[in-house]
Amino acid sequence: MTMTQKRISGLTAEEWFERGYDMPVPEVQRECYENALALAPDNPGLWEAMGLAWSEVEEFEEAFACLDKVSGPLSTHPDHLCNLGYAYFRLKKYDDALDCYKRVIRQEKQHRRAWELSGELLFERGREYDASRCFRKAKKFPEPENDFLGELYAVVIKGFEHARHRPAVLSDDSLGNEEDFKIFFGEAGTYWGEHEQMKEIVSLLSSALHDGVLEPPLYLFFNVRVANGEIDCLVLMKHGPVILELKNYLGEITGSENGDWTVHTRTGTTVRVTSNVFRQCNKHRFDFYTKYVQIAREHFPAIIEHTGRGCYSNLIRIQSWGYFRQGSRYDLNQIAGEKVRAWFAVITADDLVERLKYVNAGYTLLKADMEAMARALSLTELSPEEYGWCGIRKEKALSDSAGRGVGIPSEVAVPGGVQDSCLGYETASTTKGTDLLRSRDSAYYCTNLIIACLELHDLKKAYKYSGDLIRYSPEEVRQDVIDLHTQLGCRLEGGLSEVPEELAAKADLILHMIAGS
Repeated sequence: MTMTQKRISGLTAEEWFERGYDMPVPEVQRECYENALALAPDNPGLWEAMGLAWSEVEEFEEAFACLDKVSGPLSTHPDHLCNLGYAYFRLKKYDDALDCYKRVIRQEKQHRRAWELSGELLFERGREYDASRCFRKAKKFPEPENDFLGELYAVVIKGFEHARHRPAVLSDDSLGNEEDFKIFFGEAGTYWGEHEQMKEIVSLLSSALHDGVLEPPLYLFFNVRVANGEIDCLVLMKHGPVILELKNYLGEITGSENGDWTVHTRTGTTVRVTSNVFRQCNKHRFDFYTKYVQIAREHFPAIIEHTGRGCYSNLIRIQSWGYFRQGSRYDLNQIAGEKVRAWFAVITADDLVERLKYVNAGYTLLKADMEAMARALSLTELSPEEYGWCGIRKEKALSDSAGRGVGIPSEVAVPGGVQDSCLGYETASTTKGTDLLRSRDSAYYCTNLIIACLELHDLKKAYKYSGDLIRYSPEEVRQDVIDLHTQLGCRLEGGLSEVPEELAAKADLILHMIAGS
């Protein structure tokens, strides 16, 4: 009998966790988690949940003892590091706490909570000026969209799954021939959540190949540049390609061909997905088809001769799916038309392998064809060992010319001239709980950041900052800001990365109006 099959008072570890997760009474919740840990002590998510339960009642020695036992990918998650750092802080281990916050900011320079906690710690240590700088930075960053409790729930459940079955990891003897499974990477940035989903996909597909569920060869391409952006993941199989657009959201998904997509999370909040998933999948499907035909014509023309040309070619039979976090749900009836459903779907780790089993575009890709595609797309091959450690590309900073504070987390990077103009007013001291950021200063700072992002073609960050600017901007400028925010959102939804001159000019005009207000 495995550990997850054993029971305490008739319940398994998973059942004890489920009972504790929904329990509003702290004492009972901790008892449930204790029973779960007694049965499944190797589940890292359970230790995180127990640590949070102790933190809720401000028992930080017990909280630290649990959080310190978290292992695996969860141990580097920004929210875990914030939780661990706060436990250190409450235990007056200030250097250890600040080190945790710095590690978060090195991963995500715009992590609002890490800046807030850094400010609280520095204020406690009597460094009021440094604290004020951290508080100011926290204020300019948007509220986080991720649902850590939802992610944690998925991690715990996944831990139970791994305990019940053979761990789905890539090893030297995973496949009869390791040449049957290869991983390639582009050079673009990758967020933490996307990286976790990438590792999840590698794990699932290597296991499916090992077990004979999927037929080799199978190549994975991550971060593939196309005309209108970047494909997160391209699965190349013997019988055709599948595009996966990675979405780090967990919950009940609502969305159709038009309008916004939203996710209703386990905590009861509704968050907006950055782009219309259907439009993104459709656009990238045609973008990839354009490249695919060119590559096939040059490197494996026999497929074109066999499958037909133009709109009659089977090469256009490309699957393009939205890939959300495990446990998410989507009703495909929200999308009209059988023809659309023939290539579009919203899936998770729960049904990825099952759906891949039935992909058949009507032709056969050889290993040599897949190798030719990797070369034509300028991708770099990664070994299984490299993937876990080197495969992630950290989110690119706005610039390499960031200034650094002494003993506090590094400054968020902005181009030199912009940084000088943005940070020139940071001279005041602060008292705990005092908001030193005036609306005009906030608006001026936000607008400079928008301009810097537009110069670097980072529409995603420009869109977020323009949303902040709506709150901070003077009344006479607000409509212009709303227009800018809307136009940026439309370009993101359409998968467009270029910045038209009129958008940059509008941002410059807004800055001029704010400076003169």
